[in-house]
Amino acid sequence: MRTHGPLLEEDSELLDVELSGHRGRRMAWSVSDQILSSATNFVLTILVARAVSPGQLGVFAVLMAVYLVVNGIVRGLTSEVVAVRLSSLSRPELAAQAGGALGLAASAGIIVGSVVLIGGAVVASMGGDWRPVVVLGLAFPLLIVQDALRFVFVAQREAVRAFAIDLVWAIVQIAAIIAVVAVGDSGLTIFMAAWAFAGALSAVVGLIINDAKPKYSAAREWLRLHRDLAAPFVVEFLAGQGAYQLSLISAGAIAGLSTAGALRGVQALFGPLTVLSAGLALAAIPEFARLAKRGAPRFTLACVGFGVVIALGALVTGVLMMALPEQAGHALLGESWALASPLIIFLTIQKVGEGIGIGAFVGMRSRQYAFRSAGLRSAIGVLAIATSSLGAYLAGAKGVMIGMAIVMPLAAVAWWLQFLRASKVEAAGSAKTPGGAGGSRATTRTDAAMDEEFAGVSA
Repeated sequence: MRTHGPLLEEDSELLDVELSGHRGRRMAWSVSDQILSSATNFVLTILVARAVSPGQLGVFAVLMAVYLVVNGIVRGLTSEVVAVRLSSLSRPELAAQAGGALGLAASAGIIVGSVVLIGGAVVASMGGDWRPVVVLGLAFPLLIVQDALRFVFVAQREAVRAFAIDLVWAIVQIAAIIAVVAVGDSGLTIFMAAWAFAGALSAVVGLIINDAKPKYSAAREWLRLHRDLAAPFVVEFLAGQGAYQLSLISAGAIAGLSTAGALRGVQALFGPLTVLSAGLALAAIPEFARLAKRGAPRFTLACVGFGVVIALGALVTGVLMMALPEQAGHALLGESWALASPLIIFLTIQKVGEGIGIGAFVGMRSRQYAFRSAGLRSAIGVLAIATSSLGAYLAGAKGVMIGMAIVMPLAAVAWWLQFLRASKVEAAGSAKTPGGAGGSRATTRTDAAMDEEFAGVSA
């Protein structure tokens, strides 16, 4: 007959297995949602590149960059805070508090959308094509709310619903594009309208099926309560993904829209790799956070292996793209292939450098070295914008890519030096702490909280 003690221990192990299974399913849906969202944008870029001139592709690139920068800033102010601070609350409590985040997101969308509409009027007064600008301005508020709703669903442990609203976006967008192409209209405005209004419809569906609703009156209070966390998130975004989008806008302003189009086109060739890397990083961070508790050597080796895998994927992708026949290249990017193809080798070097560095980045985020991570990303972001702008001035799109091909491998070295230095500091601190590694910062939050925090990370 078993004693009571061992029975309780066995029950605890069974409970741990069950909870781990729930977390695994949530993470699977989160990764699927991220891949679906990224894949939709990738397909849109390819279709636009095939159908329009390099200059129009540049207009598309700048408009998308504006959307991504604003969305990233709002995500830092609202959505990522929801994932970190509200994920442990009950569903009614979370819905009540998330209203302020959604209200702030909607308010920001309305303000920026209005500015974009004014920009459309300015473009029209100068004789330019104002229609795609106006389309984005009209849809902007709901597009921002849609992204915020994805994070709310994940915080509610309903990642399947986040996937569902992105699936609505994808299906409506694809159906609309098929319909307009079938009748022979495939201009930039049509593609922008299919993308933007499919996203707006997705947001409406999300609002219908979610308990949380935007509370505009609570937006200011949300900022006051959470600015301590929101501000670092925004800074980190601007220093990372935001810096790249700002670089593209800067290059377009300095060297012309065709340069921005060429940059967007060559990035599209690496779209599948970007989608896969984003999904892998999304899944890796919480898993590596748990691995960190088992010992530094094993954890460091896993980070190295992760970076090597991503870097090899970038190298293989680059080699395949450089070997692509001219006819296949034109089939993918249309007129923009001639501008994009000479840039592939430089983007390959950049992506290999990013891949090597992402192993250290995942390690930094997994161990919650937030201050060190944000500081390094800020330095890399400033350097990336500076080199891209100088490169655009000196040599157009080729200059931008050469600058980034220099910066990213150097950044990878900096990431690993910072990671190893931070690991040594934590190891020394753990040795002085009763309980050893159990006192490290990696164990200050629950695994479930970490899952929810990192579930919305985009690459």
